[in-house]
Amino acid sequence: MTVTSLGGFMYYLIFIDDCSWKTWIYFMKTKDEVFNRFQEFKAQVENLTGKKIKILMSDNGGEYTSGDFIDFYKKEGIKREHVFPYNLQQNRAAERKSMPIVEAMKVMIHDHALPMFLWDEVCNIAVYVQNIGPHHSKEKRTKLEPSGKRGTFVGYNKTLKAYMIYVPGHRQIKVSRDVTFDEQVALRESRGYHMEANSEE
Repeated sequence: MTVTSLGGFMYYLIFIDDCSWKTWIYFMKTKDEVFNRFQEFKAQVENLTGKKIKILMSDNGGEYTSGDFIDFYKKEGIKREHVFPYNLQQNRAAERKSMPIVEAMKVMIHDHALPMFLWDEVCNIAVYVQNIGPHHSKEKRTKLEPSGKRGTFVGYNKTLKAYMIYVPGHRQIKVSRDVTFDEQVALRESRGYHMEANSEE
């Protein structure tokens, strides 16, 4: 990304289960964090599913071919498979997953005039919606108007099981379970954006 997120991240990393097509996204400050993020991902999914990761497919980027990574593959018995650059067939799964995530992030940020430094939180929303089912991709609850302050929904706090709300002017994200969503505002703004885009075409 060209903008550092509020959490200080510049990069994102996506893992896709080839069977269920479920997606996990991790954010990084530098590319050399890929190995640590994979270890984190592996521990999480294997603990939740009781199944072992048997194959990891990726490109030949240096992040996946470091000495530590190669030793880890051998130790854990993980088979490595590499995709060829510009091979549409092999890269199709990753592209079909990552492109909608980035596009959804751009649309939501534009629709609701969010600062670009919230891109990581908005990407989390896109992945969450993508994982719960293909028919939910447009059901975005984005505006809220609680009795106290008005803000924009930017994600879910899984630990607290609460909503994450960006309040303009404060440059911070509030966490709350008590919010009221104004979906009509979101719908009007989204329609306005698409009408404007169509007129420009």
